[in-house]
Amino acid sequence: MAESAASADDEFEGECDPMEALLAKHRKEKKALKEKTLSMKKTAKSGNKLKQKETNAEIERLEAELAARHEREIADLKSSAHAEPSAGADVSSEHAKGELDGLEQSFYKEVQVSSRNKKKQAKKEEAVRRMQEAMQKDRENAASSLRVTEMAAIQKILDERGLSLVDIAPDGDCLYNAVANQLSRVKGYEQVTGKDMRRRAAKYIRENKDDFIPFLTNESDDPLDEIEFEKYCYGVENESKDGGVWGGEPELNALSQSLERTIELIQPIGPPVIFGENYKKTKPLIIVYHRHAYQLGAHYNSTAVKTMA
Repeated sequence: MAESAASADDEFEGECDPMEALLAKHRKEKKALKEKTLSMKKTAKSGNKLKQKETNAEIERLEAELAARHEREIADLKSSAHAEPSAGADVSSEHAKGELDGLEQSFYKEVQVSSRNKKKQAKKEEAVRRMQEAMQKDRENAASSLRVTEMAAIQKILDERGLSLVDIAPDGDCLYNAVANQLSRVKGYEQVTGKDMRRRAAKYIRENKDDFIPFLTNESDDPLDEIEFEKYCYGVENESKDGGVWGGEPELNALSQSLERTIELIQPIGPPVIFGENYKKTKPLIIVYHRHAYQLGAHYNSTAVKTMA
């Protein structure tokens, strides 16, 4: 009976106490983030080292943002409670009069939805709604800030090099489509597609397995066996809509070697990453790496030489 009464008390407090409502919301958000990060890690494991590194960095950012926001919301709610007496103040004054246990049991059993209780509940629901809106705004502002900062850094690099950004659709095939966009300006490759690039990369990796296998691991960080290697190649070969996986460093290396062309990957921070440095006789293919352009993760765009207005 005691356990049942305690459970009922907790449930009532969770419904009426803004702090309990906030903490319950935080627990749900932590659980949702945990499920999301597990899914992100699983997806990254089927990719490559660069993708795994990017995913881990993104997970750390999401966890840090969530923890900071939770601390801020709790502090804000406590400040609000000090500024405006809460509904719990009446209960606390009654506790000071004695007979705590009997009073609590009587209160929880006999409480009814009076007009006063309805007004209190409406106020608390409005407070929760405002908190939820503020939380959503925080998330949007954080994501927007990272995107803006990253884009400004990329734009500065492109301007210095006389290049403009060519947008590629964020459909899971962006790396291959970005390379195809670059290659389509080369004589003999005018009709090339991202699907062609996927097939070319997979073919080269299969034919040069020994060069790639040391950099490919499974979910246990062990080298891929024959079945796992073929599954990986299938993910490279097929488009995202058909079960293909995102591309990264190994696939860019495969394309560079297969095409016998340098591929230059511009980043918002640091020097560009160069694949196929030995192919200096041909014009490099220049693409751009974004970490924060979209919530799903890494994205690749193409570039073009700026034209005089």
